[in-house]
Amino acid sequence: MSSISCEDQFMTKSPTKRLGCVPAQGLEEAIKIHVFFREIDWTLLEQRKIRPPFKPRIKTKRDVNNFDQDFTREEPNLTPTEENIIKQIKPR
Repeated sequence: MSSISCEDQFMTKSPTKRLGCVPAQGLEEAIKIHVFFREIDWTLLEQRKIRPPFKPRIKTKRDVNNFDQDFTREEPNLTPTEENIIKQIKPR
């Protein structure tokens, strides 16, 4: 693995360079063997036998109590995209 931090490898904008996406690094296996994740028992994880360290309490589908209010009070802004794609978006 390179000397770049795990966060930097996951947050790399280009999927061709992102941890877990590079064929020469073993794709998903690169995540499993990364130093940051060495303590994870991947078999138990896949079998859903590992308890999460934190389980948020959620009251409804739209419950946002686990998000910072500075974020939830912001007005949403759509990312600019092609006009024909915007026209295909159906409101809920």
